[in-house]
Amino acid sequence: MNKLGAYQKKLANIANVTARYEFLVQTALLPGRVSKTVAKALQGQRAFCALLLPDSNIAPLSLNTYKTRARELYATDAGASRDGFVFMEALRVAAVAAIEKSHRATAGGNGSEESVREDGRQQQIRQLEVHTLRQSKAYLDLHGKIIALAKEPGIDDLSRLRLLKVLQAHQAVFGDLLNPATATQDDVPNVVPMRATEK
Repeated sequence: MNKLGAYQKKLANIANVTARYEFLVQTALLPGRVSKTVAKALQGQRAFCALLLPDSNIAPLSLNTYKTRARELYATDAGASRDGFVFMEALRVAAVAAIEKSHRATAGGNGSEESVREDGRQQQIRQLEVHTLRQSKAYLDLHGKIIALAKEPGIDDLSRLRLLKVLQAHQAVFGDLLNPATATQDDVPNVVPMRATEK
């Protein structure tokens, strides 16, 4: 692909992610306007990336491209974590919660036992998603601060070396957490204790 074509594709991806941001915000405010098909697409990251909305800039794109552009565009909005993808994920979860609340209100709350149980399950799932997002933000914030500390000019060489060894060992075990696209649900890292000489 020539440079002009690559640049145009990048601009299209930026417009795509920006349109998704606006869509998520509008959905959280006016969830009743979303169709069942679109609501289903909001349930997961990959389904959301595959979403196509005619007469808009929202078109299918890869999860990796979505993550990259989101992190470029919304790092400032993400707060301490500086991770724009985490910020967009929080918006998606908020939109899903708004849609579910709207559907319950529209259904009139028939109060059936099964409906109550399903509402409880959905609430637990939402709470888990929000909790996971908060953990991710805290983890990324701490990870970034350790990296910044290791680069501080005032730190002594021995301390810098020890910090870099800790980061290197951490990357070897938990690297998939920094690049979720390469991880699977079955990935469970084996933590190897540091030897006394490495402490």
